[in-house]
Amino acid sequence: MTAERQAALEKIGFEWSLDQGILWQTRYDELVAFKQQHDHCNVPQNCEHNKPLGRWVANQRALYKLLSQGKPSQMTAERQAALEKIGFEWSSLAYHRICSNDTKQSSTFLETN
Repeated sequence: MTAERQAALEKIGFEWSLDQGILWQTRYDELVAFKQQHDHCNVPQNCEHNKPLGRWVANQRALYKLLSQGKPSQMTAERQAALEKIGFEWSSLAYHRICSNDTKQSSTFLETN
């Protein structure tokens, strides 16, 4: 990386060392709030109002998959338990079920109105 790029990033507030534990907890708290509003934890990766949360959810599933395959992963037992406590579903199929239900409800609404 060039010095110019580094300076440009620092000028807009880029932090070079971010505590991953704090970042994980921040996203987890966002997920808890999302669940309270939507009654599920299946945040789409292209979520209009919070794309970083959608990517984080997908990443948690990927980390869990690595862990379940016996591969190195940043997923810890504590994080897994915390996610499961709020009803996190490890399969992305759960997301597709939610999207399918939302699409059906939207179609029904449009047909009746």
